[in-house]
Amino acid sequence: MLKYVTCSAVMSLNVTVAAKGRMRKNVFKTQLSVVLGAGLLGGIGGLLLHVSGMSEIIEGPFIKEEGAAPAALNALILVALLLIGALLLITISRVKLMFMKILGFFSFFTATFIVCLTYLYALSAPPYVPEPISLLIAVMTLYLVAAHPLSPATAAAQMCIGSLLGPLIASMVPSSSLLAMLVAAALYDVFSVYKGPLKALLDQFTEHREESVEKKTRTSPLIPFTINLGDAAIGMGDVVFYSSLSSLALTTPSLDPARFTLVLASMFVGLRLTFKLLEKQRYAPALPLPIAISVAAYTLYNLVKS
Repeated sequence: MLKYVTCSAVMSLNVTVAAKGRMRKNVFKTQLSVVLGAGLLGGIGGLLLHVSGMSEIIEGPFIKEEGAAPAALNALILVALLLIGALLLITISRVKLMFMKILGFFSFFTATFIVCLTYLYALSAPPYVPEPISLLIAVMTLYLVAAHPLSPATAAAQMCIGSLLGPLIASMVPSSSLLAMLVAAALYDVFSVYKGPLKALLDQFTEHREESVEKKTRTSPLIPFTINLGDAAIGMGDVVFYSSLSSLALTTPSLDPARFTLVLASMFVGLRLTFKLLEKQRYAPALPLPIAISVAAYTLYNLVKS
């Protein structure tokens, strides 16, 4: 029997449910590793970008202005990008699954290169050093993902890239916009999983995964969009969104380890509650509960402290 937790991008977290006692233990470890990995690396990455001044110069397809209107527009832009991405994957996967994998590998390679390049500049690497090192890391990581998708080293590399990508997104917009974007992504996730484009992908890949389980293979059909963690696979998109919120919690509006810890704890609670949903239904969106509880904790903490 298979159950899926999906992220609001075109990636998913899936859990193969078998041997319940062992699975509960593995799921707890997965939840803890996801929150600690995305949270700690997201916080460290956000702090480094903030201290180095890189957060001021990072640009994206969003509006950097403060205010309710820019925040709403940024949220709409994000949802539009998520929807376009999901529809693109559905179209490509129906033509040939290998084409979708190629697109995924290319996207992952590009993301790895950009992440490495940005943080090397943030660390004040000597001239002409960031580009070749970033290219080398991107090539090595792509090889791991393509050739050894179930390796712990591959999972660690993917977790690092996703966790360090989140702070880059957080740096592209003001805090009000990021919060609006995260809430919008969580709401879109609910629609997409139960009524929208991700439902079609999940139904298709659930059948594919069931065939893999019968053949005693554990490789997710959504690699490299997923990070394989033993009996579970978490979507790269989940890690990116979680780490962007972790980055915000540590650095904005000021450096605050207590707020950061509170947000990570809230995220962990949300993830555990999400897995509880999987005991009653085939799949559930992975963003709404962790994001809702974490954003509420972040907002209430700031209100109380002010």
